[in-house]
Amino acid sequence: MTDLQILEALATLRQALMGRVASYMLLTLDALLVSISKEIEKKIMGEAELTELGRADLNGMVRDLQALIQLPAPDLFGVANVAAMGVVSDFARVNISASLPTTERLQSIARTSLSMGDTIGGWYDSLNYQVKTDIGRVIRAGVSMGKTNREISKDIIATKGVLTGAETLQKAKRNAMAITRTAVMTVANKAVEASYKANIDFIKAYLFVATLDNRTSVQCMALDGTVWSVDGDLIRGAKGVQSKKPELPLHWNCRSVYAPVTRLSDIAPSTRSSMGGQISSLINFEAFMQKEGDEFGIKMLGKKRYNLYKDNKISLSELLNPRTLEPLSMAELNKIYPQK
Repeated sequence: MTDLQILEALATLRQALMGRVASYMLLTLDALLVSISKEIEKKIMGEAELTELGRADLNGMVRDLQALIQLPAPDLFGVANVAAMGVVSDFARVNISASLPTTERLQSIARTSLSMGDTIGGWYDSLNYQVKTDIGRVIRAGVSMGKTNREISKDIIATKGVLTGAETLQKAKRNAMAITRTAVMTVANKAVEASYKANIDFIKAYLFVATLDNRTSVQCMALDGTVWSVDGDLIRGAKGVQSKKPELPLHWNCRSVYAPVTRLSDIAPSTRSSMGGQISSLINFEAFMQKEGDEFGIKMLGKKRYNLYKDNKISLSELLNPRTLEPLSMAELNKIYPQK
C-alpha cells in the first residue's frame, strides 16, 4: 500500500469514528428528551383541563413546562482531542513523527468553531428557545380549539412519552441530531486541519475524499478526488471550480474528509472503499456513478440534472456555483445549458 492509500483509508475511518461519537452523544440526548417528555405528560395530565384555566393560570402552566426544556450543548473538546490524536497516529503508520496542536488550540476549536454559521452553544441556545416557543404555541392553540389535555399532550410528546412524528419534541430531536452531528464533524475537521498545519513540513497537498454511497450530496460528489495545494489552490479535478479549498463540513451531516498527500508519497493508483466494496482509487464519484448505472444516477441527481449530465452537457462540478460551491437550481442550470 502507498502512503496516500494508507492515509486516505485512515482518514475515512477516523471520520466514521467521529460519526460514532456523534451517535453516542445523540443516545444521551434521546434519553434526556424521553425523560423530559414524561415530565411534561405527567404535569399536563395531572392538571384540570387546560381549557378551564384562566389566563394567568394557563400562562403559569406554559412557563412551568417551558422551564423543563434545558437541552445542554455537548462539550466537544474530547472530539477535538481524539481527532488530533488520530492524525498523529495516522502519520505514525507511514513513519512520520507528527506533533499535536496545543491543548489551548484544541479547546478554542471546541468552544468557538462555527458550524453552519454559529457555535454549538449558539445553536443549542436557539434550539431551546424554539422548543419553548413551540410548546407555548401548541398549548394555546390547543386550548383555543377546545382540545383535551390528552390531545394537547400528544401534540407535544405523543402517547406515553413516545416520540413518533411531527410532535414538538420530535422536531426538536431531529434538529438536535443535525446540529450535533454537524458540530462534531466541524470540530473534528477543524482539529484535523490544525494538526495538519502543525505538521505542514510533511504535507504537499490535500485529497478530497467523499463517501461512495447513495447518501452523498451533489457538492461532495463533484469534489470527490480533487487535489488542493497547501495554500488552498485547486491542483486537480472539478472542472470550472474557481474557489479556494473549501472548509469541511460542506453542509449539514457532511461526511467528507481531506487526506494529506505527504512529501514522501505520490498520488498513485491504489484502492478505496465504496458501498459495493473496494474499488480502484482512480474511480472518483463521477466514475462510480457511471458504473452504478442510470437508476443510481437519477436517484442521486434527479432526472433533469442527470439528463444534463448524461447528455455530456455538464460535469458534476458544473452543477455547482464555481465560487460558492452551492448547488445551482434547475432554473439557473437551464439558463446556462438550455435544453432542446
